[in-house]
Amino acid sequence: MARLISDQLSAATGLVRPDTSLLPAAASRGLLLGGIGIGAAAGVLITLLLMRPVAIDPGLVRLLHGMVAIKGLILAAAAALVLRRLRGPVHGRCLLGYAAGLALSAGALPWLWGLSALLPGSILFYGGLIVTFISASRDPLLLQGLRARAAGPGSV
Repeated sequence: MARLISDQLSAATGLVRPDTSLLPAAASRGLLLGGIGIGAAAGVLITLLLMRPVAIDPGLVRLLHGMVAIKGLILAAAAALVLRRLRGPVHGRCLLGYAAGLALSAGALPWLWGLSALLPGSILFYGGLIVTFISASRDPLLLQGLRARAAGPGSV
């Protein structure tokens, strides 16, 4: 009973205990960009080590590379939105979902560019975007983070 009254009192007076599970904006942005870089590097490594060149008509190669470039723009837009979200503090679990999803999509791009095993590469790319979307849908601070002001004049 005493605990209930103290919780009501702290809520009524505005004294709320700080949430220690939140990561600061600068650290979370660095972790996200590091995750995307690791995912892209893993994709390049897998492409170089495991994929074999495929004989395809040059016109089709240009078309498929153009489609992969469009997927790259989609990934850049998703990463920009997540970076905008990370202007404010974020829970570690949400950050893990954002980083894993975008890293998975970034790792799929080099795989798709190699034009070998396009179906698994596309599944990985869109799967990463779906993971990012699910993470955003479960982020309790999403709107607050998107509305947060930039930290300084050079911030994104």
